[in-house]
Amino acid sequence: MRINSLLIFCFLLCGSVIAQEKLSAKEVKRLEENIQQKNADINSLQGEFIQTKKLDFLQEPAKSSGKFIYKAPKQLKWIYLSPESFSLLFTNQKLFIEEEGNTKEIAISSNKLLRRLSQLIAKSINGEMLSDNSFTVNYRKEKQFITAHLIPKEATIKDFIEQLVLYINPETLLVEKIKIMENAKDFTLISLEKIRVNEIIHNAVFKP
Repeated sequence: MRINSLLIFCFLLCGSVIAQEKLSAKEVKRLEENIQQKNADINSLQGEFIQTKKLDFLQEPAKSSGKFIYKAPKQLKWIYLSPESFSLLFTNQKLFIEEEGNTKEIAISSNKLLRRLSQLIAKSINGEMLSDNSFTVNYRKEKQFITAHLIPKEATIKDFIEQLVLYINPETLLVEKIKIMENAKDFTLISLEKIRVNEIIHNAVFKP
């Protein structure tokens, strides 16, 4: 079961500390209020992604790409197109892994870890992760982004992630990059591109 891809999929980035400026309490309050208001108006998101995984034992980062489709409140499809073709679909408390014409169904309602991951997946994409009490959040201004550095509190999450960083476009308030820091040396970076908001997505897209 492509658990590594699932974990990568779950977290939609941590850059250099240099040239970063912490947001004031007033700025944080205003930002969170604006993001909450923005999220309330989002019914769907879709676009393309480029994923880069850096591991200490690899000479070159592993790269893959594809597209994602999200429909509020909990339907999400992550489609890998290169270098391999397969997809991960979360819908109705179930995970479907589709590959080479075969579909594997996994019930997540009885699996605490998968259930938690499924919640975090959608929250990373639509920005609701910022209001998740399972994380301590620190905001910084970094170049053209506002970065939200999320430190997990839950032991189950700490087991596979040291830090999650969301790169937020200050103009659109959309998450455009996600970085999963597994440790000081290993990370996965996901760049979301060509993001389209509130286009009609038919429910048939989320049928396995």
